[in-house]
Amino acid sequence: MNLTPAMIKRPTLVYLMGADARQCANDEPDELICIGCNGSGEGQYEGSRCTSCGGSGTERTYSAEPDWDAIRKERIERELIEGAQHG
Repeated sequence: MNLTPAMIKRPTLVYLMGADARQCANDEPDELICIGCNGSGEGQYEGSRCTSCGGSGTERTYSAEPDWDAIRKERIERELIEGAQHG
């Protein structure tokens, strides 16, 4: 039996279902469904979008949000350096 990466992820399913499960395991979709909204893209409240996927319904592989902590840290360090030079 040749194991595929998809089969290794779901060994119980493959074991229980046999050849049919092996075929399904090889037919994985290219984009994964967002677990936050179950693929609907809808947010918690009426008219809002899912905060996990931004309303696309597919799982993000990257974050579109900037790294606010890094930006804050750089700003503070820059202000400290400028203050030391002028102080």
